[in-house]
Amino acid sequence: MTRNERMLGYAYALTFKSEHRIPVAAVLGKGSSVIKQSTNLIKTHPLQENQYLTKQYSQSHANSTHAEVIILGNLKYSKKHSLYICRRKKDGTLGLSKPCVVCLEVIKKTNIRKITYTISGTIEVPHYGVMTL
Repeated sequence: MTRNERMLGYAYALTFKSEHRIPVAAVLGKGSSVIKQSTNLIKTHPLQENQYLTKQYSQSHANSTHAEVIILGNLKYSKKHSLYICRRKKDGTLGLSKPCVVCLEVIKKTNIRKITYTISGTIEVPHYGVMTL
């Protein structure tokens, strides 16, 4: 099992703590260690809310806080940190969890350069993408 698969597995387990109708979890890692973790929320976060208002994104999309925004906030991390994002569908399979435009803007400000996200499959045989910024 690769580091990406291990960290996505950790994020998958974390999705069960999400109270959102679309459970998503994010894990910030350095090497094989988990530094920080979060799930998406129904509440909004000032950082994300301001981004949505200035970019005029749909208000229905702005009624929740994405796990990536919660985990990163205004903090700075080094290029050695990686972000792992997992979305669990209702049937337990993996869904696309590629960061949205607003989350990508927040991630770029933190200096993180590697994002691994689920695309499809199951946690036993995950299909995932890796994005380098």
